[in-house]
Amino acid sequence: MNSYFLVKNILIPIFYKYDGKKRILTNYLHEYKNCSKKEGVTISYGASRAAVIDRANRIVFKIPFKGYEEESLFEGAEYTHVGNSWNYCETEKSIYKEAKKYGVEDFFLPVQTIENINYPFYAQKLVEVLASNENYLSSSGYDEGSSDFDIPNYFLDKMNDYYGEDSVDDFIRFGFDIGLNDVHDENIGYINGRPVIFDYAGFDS
Repeated sequence: MNSYFLVKNILIPIFYKYDGKKRILTNYLHEYKNCSKKEGVTISYGASRAAVIDRANRIVFKIPFKGYEEESLFEGAEYTHVGNSWNYCETEKSIYKEAKKYGVEDFFLPVQTIENINYPFYAQKLVEVLASNENYLSSSGYDEGSSDFDIPNYFLDKMNDYYGEDSVDDFIRFGFDIGLNDVHDENIGYINGRPVIFDYAGFDS
């Protein structure tokens, strides 16, 4: 299987009729589940987005939700240059752009816009996710910040080893400056041995 098959036969048919509601997308994706399983594709859902995972080609396609129901649109995704406050994938792109100004973009895995056929969807490299029960280093270890900015101790050590303590300090400062949140062990991992954050849009319910 290749990602062209995935986009052409699974994603694009959905997007011709999709309007951004999680309930509707769940129904549409269900139509393609048997096909996707045969092709080695898995589908998962979070609070603000769906992920269509092509493990063979190590690509994840991200689909932002506008809301759960017609009358319940998402809010709170707006950040920096983002114009559409519901789109958490655009939030990630904007955060990454801001991270480049701080020189800390290597800590984040970029997201790319793939298509906008009636509705936008995005692609990102697949990361080895390492969830852990290790204790967290919370922002209480610093003099500033939000308790939402928590990083597992073991991962902080890996970042220090890979990037160096000065660079990690810059990353921590950046996180506090922009209000980075929801950085937990299911949103971090490794790509080619490099520790990265791959889900960094947060969520404002």
